[in-house]
Amino acid sequence: MLPVVDELAYQLRLQRIQLELKTAFASAMLPLLQEDVRHRCFGCDLVDEDGDLYDHPSQLHHDVCLMMQPQEQVELCFDSLLDKVDYERVYALWMWQLDAMRPEPTFVEIGYFAFAQARQGRLFMEEYKEDVKALLLQAYATDDEL
Repeated sequence: MLPVVDELAYQLRLQRIQLELKTAFASAMLPLLQEDVRHRCFGCDLVDEDGDLYDHPSQLHHDVCLMMQPQEQVELCFDSLLDKVDYERVYALWMWQLDAMRPEPTFVEIGYFAFAQARQGRLFMEEYKEDVKALLLQAYATDDEL
């Protein structure tokens, strides 16, 4: 059995690995969110006779992009973003973030984390979704990158 200090450090590393995965999801979803908000907005998604998109001049017609708070926009679009997100991009972002950790996570740690997540069915539990939504909202509302 590992000493208590080592076990605590190990659990903290696993939590950091999980946070990096959530951050990777939010990073991959951010451009999709901006696109989805524009697509769902009546005022942004108008087409003229030539088939070109244009914005309605009245702010009142921009029901999603201007009239909703960022929190409402994230709630409205989140489930469709899960369907659209590029999971290979999420994985690449996650691996890039893990590569920056010191010391770097071992394959055993990453494998254990992935197995534990799959075993618990946690990847898309509501609690997990809420954490990703919070990270996404933080970046979207402040125009920051994750």
